[in-house]
Amino acid sequence: MPSALQLRLKTRPAVALAALLCAAPAAARSLPPMESDTAVFRARTRAPATPQNAGREAGLLVLSPESGAGWQRQLGRACAPLGRKMPVETVFGAADLRALSPALRRLAAAGVRKIIAVPAFLPPDSPELEQSRFLLGLAENPSAPYTKKLNAGRLPRRAERARNEIPVVMTQGLDKSDMLFSALLAPASAFAAVSPGAAALVVVAAEPDDPGEARALLSCLASAADAAARKAGIKKSRAALLFAGNSRAGAAFGRMGGSAPAKLSPPAPAGERARRSRAELLKAVRELSAGARTLVLGYSPDAGELDRITGEILAGAFYTRGGTVSLPEKGLQSWLEQMHRAGLKLQPGPLYAGPAMAPAGKE
Repeated sequence: MPSALQLRLKTRPAVALAALLCAAPAAARSLPPMESDTAVFRARTRAPATPQNAGREAGLLVLSPESGAGWQRQLGRACAPLGRKMPVETVFGAADLRALSPALRRLAAAGVRKIIAVPAFLPPDSPELEQSRFLLGLAENPSAPYTKKLNAGRLPRRAERARNEIPVVMTQGLDKSDMLFSALLAPASAFAAVSPGAAALVVVAAEPDDPGEARALLSCLASAADAAARKAGIKKSRAALLFAGNSRAGAAFGRMGGSAPAKLSPPAPAGERARRSRAELLKAVRELSAGARTLVLGYSPDAGELDRITGEILAGAFYTRGGTVSLPEKGLQSWLEQMHRAGLKLQPGPLYAGPAMAPAGKE
């Protein structure tokens, strides 16, 4: 037979619940006010930034020029471990709005509150990098050389930006790191060890299409070659650019890229530029090898093609073929982590918004 308490629980549940609450300790009754499910979800996914979650609050946007499969694989492997710690997007062809916009949308979907753009460009004055700054709202005007090239020599009346409302900062580029110096130092030191006395170093890279970008790349190569040569005990060093013409090699490695730089080829038709750059490289190697044992190193993310072409040009010259070097994968990963930490400290400024008039600018 049910007791009187059981009958009251069955017939008067509201009264019974009130009785149970009254019997509970005071601490248990001090419940927070109820929140909607939407508010709770928002609080969990958009928590205030703290030192513990600041890394995930900021997404990494790695910007790269158009390049061959070798560089894409190398940079992709360097970014993969970082993707387990923070949202990471890599854009190859970062001056292309169609390539950049999806990456920005994915970072926004990941819930980041800040985008740290890291330019994986070796020449700091690249027209593609200048165009990327415009697309991200970090520059007022687009790159005149890039937009002219994109539109067959004609500037569009208006240039569109990427749609993005998340604050963006941009870190230093690869030209400020010592990775190229480190990549050249190891083979230069090994060569100096087996070739005591007079020795010389020549570093060769593909010549970009844009003259301004070519000058910036040549300066980077000359500086790194000079530093590596002096550290290895080599007295002379040169940097040279090799134009690949209209071959597939140009698409594969031509976009990446204290010494007396080799003479820069002036703008000319592709065939003439290719012949001139090859003649200048051969002349530089012959001049240096006349009084010293000369090591020739190529720099390219896609090693095989540059090494093959250099070997064909220098056939019959007296030199030591050192092959082609590229940036170390572990070094790239470490550099990206450093840029992420540096980006966390950068304060974003206001972004330029809306389309802009393309400037006339010089080629």
